Amino acid sequence: MEYQVEIDILKPASLCYDAYTKIDRIKKWMPNLNEIIHTKGHLFEANSIGFFEFNQMGKKMLMEVEVLDMKEPYGITMIYRVPGAKNTCINHFIDKNGHTQWIMDVIFEFDEDPNLDLEIFKKLFRRTKR
Repeated sequence: MEYQVEIDILKPASLCYDAYTKIDRIKKWMPNLNEIIHTKGHLFEANSIGFFEFNQMGKKMLMEVEVLDMKEPYGITMIYRVPGAKNTCINHFIDKNGHTQWIMDVIFEFDEDPNLDLEIFKKLFRRTKR
């Protein structure tokens, strides 16, 4: 399943990139994130691997996170893995006169066909304009 999300954010690209990649800021927009675990390098550095530990209804859930490529502050490519699914996100932060056009190319791969409606699935991950 592949799709693209485009969002206009009323902040400069460097601030958007920092909010997406700086560990002290990530928890502000991922409220269920308990901990970030580093296993190869320091997460959000090039070629790093680690885990996000989430609280999902009182249970611990781990999501593997791998950083493939970084072009600070204008892009980062990451892979998120959970049992049964792999999500590749190619993020572009384009500065437009103090605003940011955030374009994310999303590629989901599932072990089994989830038979999901693409438009409904995209809405689950869509953020409102900021």
